[in-house]
Amino acid sequence: MDDRIEEEELLRHYVLEETSNPNLEGVGQVATNIWDQTKVLLRRVPKNDTAGFEAARRQIAALEAVSDTSIPRLIEWRESQSHLWLVVECRDDVSLDEYVRAHHPLSGDEIKSFVTQLFAGMAVIFNEGFAHLRITNHTLSVSQSGLLNINDFGYVHPYDLEKSGDLYAAVSERHGSDVYTAPEVFGNIKYNARKATMWSCGVVLYFMCTGQIDRLSSLAHPAFDDGPDTPAPRRKMSAASQQALKVPVVTYPDRFAVPSYMRDIISKMLQVEPTRRAELLEVASKVPKEIAVGKQTRPLIQLAWHDYKSHVGPYAGLDREISDNSSLFSFGGTSVFSRESLSLLLPGRRRSSIGRAVETEAQPTRRKSLWR
Repeated sequence: MDDRIEEEELLRHYVLEETSNPNLEGVGQVATNIWDQTKVLLRRVPKNDTAGFEAARRQIAALEAVSDTSIPRLIEWRESQSHLWLVVECRDDVSLDEYVRAHHPLSGDEIKSFVTQLFAGMAVIFNEGFAHLRITNHTLSVSQSGLLNINDFGYVHPYDLEKSGDLYAAVSERHGSDVYTAPEVFGNIKYNARKATMWSCGVVLYFMCTGQIDRLSSLAHPAFDDGPDTPAPRRKMSAASQQALKVPVVTYPDRFAVPSYMRDIISKMLQVEPTRRAELLEVASKVPKEIAVGKQTRPLIQLAWHDYKSHVGPYAGLDREISDNSSLFSFGGTSVFSRESLSLLLPGRRRSSIGRAVETEAQPTRRKSLWR
């Protein structure tokens, strides 16, 4: 269809805000839907912008597959001979970076709420076979009601669902060259997207608790090899960095101002060696149980069930015939969820019905492929 006709057809449903950039390309333009008065973000991507066009297609595929209150909705999208148009829900949020700097130090309840929401959001994305490869203080935002939202889905990639040797959830794409980027991403080989995301989330949690990331320079990370300036991406780590992998140390401006369970979670997530880095379910189990129940719990159970059923990941192939008190899902021999603990995570169910609860409440929908 002709670009001009396609754009006119799209724009007749929206009223553009006067303060917005008149150019729809780039970050987009804020508008109001004339039918329900909701705010949306209109974006036009030229097809000759190869990187931008591919990112827009990934964003469409991910937002069509993933549905959660922490993720902006894809309202509609259109494609012409030379452009791709996206209309995405626009939320009146502030970036997590702005929020933390304005409210530091966060209360213990705020930290518990944010970490629980972050882990649940990552599980929702993982459940569809995707990973967000650029989780930072700027791609996360906080709503007026205190909900943590995940943005910038152009950084979301599908990962391999088949296990190759010891590597699963493999991707080769790379985004970023700072401390939010996992050390293994600086190499030139495929890496575990879920483990890399855990590193990024660990840096975010450190920032939530301390209001800074300067102290993380004590870690052996390629971003710090040449000092605080912008590092050169995709290069091998130095011999000193490789040696320091054995003893990663996370230091804090005020250690006792950070809850002990958060120090435990962060230390497990900021392991520079990916094989030693914690999985999502392991660190999720460290959050106090009175907080991690209900809506935020189900995506985590679904993730473990996905791994078990698809034979991918550390939870694949576990024995289904297990007793009430044995480990249902585990990482490195550490119990994550047992049938007994599931009775706490799924309120209102008797212990004898927990086995059925796993298969009914946690039964996932089929994973969707990126391109249909």
